[in-house]
Amino acid sequence: MHSYLILIVSMGVLVNVSSSCLTQTGANGRCINIRKCQPVLKHTKSRLPLKFDNQLWNVYCGFEGSDPMICCKESLIKLPEPQKNTKSPETVSNDSHPKLKLLDHKMCGPIAADPKIYGGSSTRIFEFPWMALLAYDDNDNNFQFNFRCGGTIINKNYILTAAHCVTNLPENLNFVGVRVGEHDLTKEQDCEIYDNGAVHICAEKYQDFEIEKIYPHPEYSSITLRNDIALVRIRGRINFKSANVRPICLPLDTASRTMGKTALITGWGSTEDGYSISNILLQVQLPILSSTVCRRTYRDQPFVKLWHKQICAGGVKAKDSCTGDSGGPLQSVSIYKGEARVVQQGVVSFGRKNCAVKGSPGVYTSVAHYVDWILDTIE
Repeated sequence: MHSYLILIVSMGVLVNVSSSCLTQTGANGRCINIRKCQPVLKHTKSRLPLKFDNQLWNVYCGFEGSDPMICCKESLIKLPEPQKNTKSPETVSNDSHPKLKLLDHKMCGPIAADPKIYGGSSTRIFEFPWMALLAYDDNDNNFQFNFRCGGTIINKNYILTAAHCVTNLPENLNFVGVRVGEHDLTKEQDCEIYDNGAVHICAEKYQDFEIEKIYPHPEYSSITLRNDIALVRIRGRINFKSANVRPICLPLDTASRTMGKTALITGWGSTEDGYSISNILLQVQLPILSSTVCRRTYRDQPFVKLWHKQICAGGVKAKDSCTGDSGGPLQSVSIYKGEARVVQQGVVSFGRKNCAVKGSPGVYTSVAHYVDWILDTIE
């Protein structure tokens, strides 16, 4: 469980709708909704959702709403006839889901104002208020909790994390609690000092919660590492009165799933040496990589079957998520309900044993593909 783990973002938001591209044969094409490309529809016999074989992976270039996008030769682009009942349960439009009211659309994903740190690995106390820590009791530490995974607040009752963080745990390890509003593990209260000590800004003390119920994805596989996502319902309610505790936004539609060529990960995981756990919340910006690069990296792993619900990021020397970051967020600034907000695109899932090795990206569970499962599960 505690091998190096990494996060996933929706592969379907890497390009803009109708952007130019090259087809598998090298012809000029456009990245469009798969429903508009006649030869591909014929290849799949018009069945959607579809299974991604090698031919489809080679022309895959993004996501539009709930549909995959592929690079289609311009002369072959055609608007198909309307189809009925083509959306799978996991990709139904979220606009009318009855449980959308359980998410705080006005409070989620605030962008920190007046940042004091640019390009560094440190974070400020109010910068990522949705971060959560998962606490474990290993029966050998006199009930002193160990924080071994991360997560994110999605509303007052639920934490989003990775399935491997909460299921199939070793016999001597118990998942016992969640902490939110934390920044520096060595301090009871986090403060920042400005103007040579003249100004002190302090956050409210962290909040600890017991676990009421755990919801690992029902199709999670610890062998293939697919569907590595879970929800945790805490006992009690998270208090949002302090600015150091806020929910993150979820990728509900095309706009909120759209991000740039990089995304940000945050966590208290291992530092550069791969062994020391950081006491302070850290951040790192990582490039999003193509599915082709990702599959090539893991081709020597027979049980790892990467698919369209996973995203590759990283592969940059000295920059990565690592042990202890599992379950944490891959996030981007995107348009959410018409405003710029921080949206969680992925969940740290897995990677190579050694962190931050050039050419070895991490794999993240794409949150966009599980929004309906999240909404169906929360109460």
